Amino acid sequence: PARKRRPLVSSESGRPSLPCKVDVMRAVLRVPGRPQSSLTLRDGTAWLLLLGYAVAAGVVILPVLRHPASQFPGKFGDPDVFTWWIAWAQSWWTHGGSLLHTDALNAPLGTSTLWNTSVLGPGLLVAPVTSLAGPVASYNFLILAGMSLSAWVTSLAAARWVSRPAAV
Repeated sequence: PARKRRPLVSSESGRPSLPCKVDVMRAVLRVPGRPQSSLTLRDGTAWLLLLGYAVAAGVVILPVLRHPASQFPGKFGDPDVFTWWIAWAQSWWTHGGSLLHTDALNAPLGTSTLWNTSVLGPGLLVAPVTSLAGPVASYNFLILAGMSLSAWVTSLAAARWVSRPAAV
């Protein structure tokens, strides 16, 4: 059914009426004349796309997935630090203490978790994986999930502008 549009000129005052923010956002998010994609979360298409991206990410880090608890993608440096912070987040979850300070680094004074590039949020999310398989496996899981989910969300966003799901 066709929606009733507001006139550009208000009949009461005779002055032009400006569109409200909702009308402007609707105009920005929908391109006139371009059909919307059928890629939605309600059917299985979007979920199959996520599965496809996960498989593609797995192919990219395939050598690591052969030994997920002992190898990680990348050179030495950041992966070492991130796996340490993932292990520390799981240790904090298990034993408690201060989330913003640790004595396990720079003893005896310790270090602030806010001054370092820590991965406390993701580390807490994968704490069960860390306790079962170790911090390296958790890091590999986060890398795989990060690649898959970023590609998937980008596809869902692009699907609003592309009329064919295959183009996404």
